[in-house]
Amino acid sequence: HARPFATFGNAELVMRLTTVVGMASLGMTMVIVAGGIDLSVGSVMALTTVVIAHLMVEGLPLWICRPLGMSTGPGLPVWFCAACGVVSGTACGLLIGPLITRVKLSPFIVSLGLWGAGGCARAGCVPPRGARGRSRSSGHPT
Repeated sequence: HARPFATFGNAELVMRLTTVVGMASLGMTMVIVAGGIDLSVGSVMALTTVVIAHLMVEGLPLWICRPLGMSTGPGLPVWFCAACGVVSGTACGLLIGPLITRVKLSPFIVSLGLWGAGGCARAGCVPPRGARGRSRSSGHPT
């Protein structure tokens, strides 16, 4: 006997899973309407997500925490992690924006070049080949 698909729980899950893509598509709509193109959206989304997740799991490095009087390790406030994600995405925009508007480089080429943000995101969430051990914060095998 199959369970029904059209339930409130499934509708809620679909809405939660499509929120991020929906928000990105709203921004992309503005870019396309203005006659531009931005290929870096997925990479920047991946980078900001990894920044947020890393801060929530591992915390800030000690060299940043000491001058600010903060403790390091997991347990940073969610708002702080989210703000750092917004800052990382904004930094990407501040990098490519002037290259397109002031230097007059092609938006296609500049945003294609920012695909490296996706590489940074993948490098940040995948341990180096051959790395074995346990995560500093959770103790799970890596």
